[in-house]
Amino acid sequence: MLNMKKTLCALGMLGMIASLGTAEAAWPERPVTIVTQAGAGAVIDLATRQVASMLSEELGQPFLVTNQAGAGGNLAVNAMLQAKADGYTMATTGPHPFAYNLLTMKVRYGFDDLKPVSLIQNTCMAIITQMNNGWKTVKDAYAAAKAENRPLKVAVMDNLSRDILVKIGEIEGVSVAPIPQKGGMAILSTILGGHADIGIVGSIAVENTKANKITTLASASSKRFAEMPEIPTLREQGYDFTNDAFVILFFPKGVPDEIIEKASQAMEKISKTEQYKKMLETLSVEAAPMGRAEAEKAVKAEYENKRAMLGK
Repeated sequence: MLNMKKTLCALGMLGMIASLGTAEAAWPERPVTIVTQAGAGAVIDLATRQVASMLSEELGQPFLVTNQAGAGGNLAVNAMLQAKADGYTMATTGPHPFAYNLLTMKVRYGFDDLKPVSLIQNTCMAIITQMNNGWKTVKDAYAAAKAENRPLKVAVMDNLSRDILVKIGEIEGVSVAPIPQKGGMAILSTILGGHADIGIVGSIAVENTKANKITTLASASSKRFAEMPEIPTLREQGYDFTNDAFVILFFPKGVPDEIIEKASQAMEKISKTEQYKKMLETLSVEAAPMGRAEAEKAVKAEYENKRAMLGK
């Protein structure tokens, strides 16, 4: 009788394991929620919604986007982590939750609590200024403020942008007066209105520079922009700082590996479609290397980069 009970128990366990494997293979069997860090209409929001639509087509279930803006992506991460880790709640943010926030804020999660699925796209980050001041480089902007014996007024949308511009000020011996703004469009308006000397914005720099509305002084990213290859990076101008702005799709820790891999493969397929290429063109953003392995590599590099910058 005892052996019979053991046999039935073992068969029951095998049945549960087989059932779980089948459920993971069938994922998704119902709608999936993607929590994004951006407000409605921002580039991250628009990219997330277009990718959600493509994932719906690829995987056969609705991918529904909800907005949870604030705290550099932390609110979106927290909202995702509060849900069950069953593969039906994901998030999209920029790189901050994987690096800068972990190193500078008290957060409720660790690096290993976030499981990358894929990058979505890369957004250029640019240091911009008015057309009529004659500045051609970042050093020109700081030199002008120094010559006038005044702080350099900088428009910023996050703490990382502020810290980079402050650190350049320390190198150049110029004090910096940050002017916080709610997003790139607000920074652009502040620059055009003459209320700030320079600012750091995303992809809107491309179209406005080409339209001769602003001057782009540098790429704050680790590489030059594909659409403005003549603009040197901060590093090429002598400042060893970067503000890379990729968008990443990820799950919370605890989601079965099979589900993460299936989502990763779906993103790799999406990257080869005309719909994805059209999205990049429409949003003035750049393609990112797709899939889980590339996303993991990107966040690890970002963490080490910001740790070195902050001296931690």
